Amino acid sequence: MKKLFLFVMLLICLGVQAQEKKVNFKLQPTGAFLTEDGKEFAVVEFEGKSSSELYSMVKSYAMLLYNDPDKVISESGGNMISMYAYCEEMCVVSSMGAKGIYGGHYKLMFRFKDGRIRVDAPSIDEELPMNGGFMTGTIGIPSRVFLSDYAKKVCNGNSKKNKEKKEYLESVVNNPINYLLGFSQSNKQKEDENW
Repeated sequence: MKKLFLFVMLLICLGVQAQEKKVNFKLQPTGAFLTEDGKEFAVVEFEGKSSSELYSMVKSYAMLLYNDPDKVISESGGNMISMYAYCEEMCVVSSMGAKGIYGGHYKLMFRFKDGRIRVDAPSIDEELPMNGGFMTGTIGIPSRVFLSDYAKKVCNGNSKKNKEKKEYLESVVNNPINYLLGFSQSNKQKEDENW
């Protein structure tokens, strides 16, 4: 019994350690993002890596992630990279069988020092225009959604649907952040390496 308990504790510790590396910003009712402990940035440690190695790593992952990286990436003196990218399906509004799909831009910023990367809280444009859906000319499907209104609804709502919408919007920014940090590489990179 004692061995089983130790084994379970080891698995829990390994799971917690693996999760600690991932960056996870949470959507606030205002439309802003903060870390789980309320900070406007996260610092990720990369022991033994120089700032230039970390900079090159993030830039190379950005070149793989974005279709047109030159239009998305801004660089500053080898110590900061920011991305201003578009997501076609940032949020969805449904009403009486109709559905509006809204896209918008998000901004990510990375700063580099030896052994660590600072990731500033991501931001999303306040106004999200509709770019798809069906029966979009009906009541309840506006031509644009305002992030602050949408965030207030999904953060303060207690329904499962609101929770899923909140988690989805968080994934819109957290997935690229973690990809760019090298924590969740896709099969695309493996395919590219085996050309």
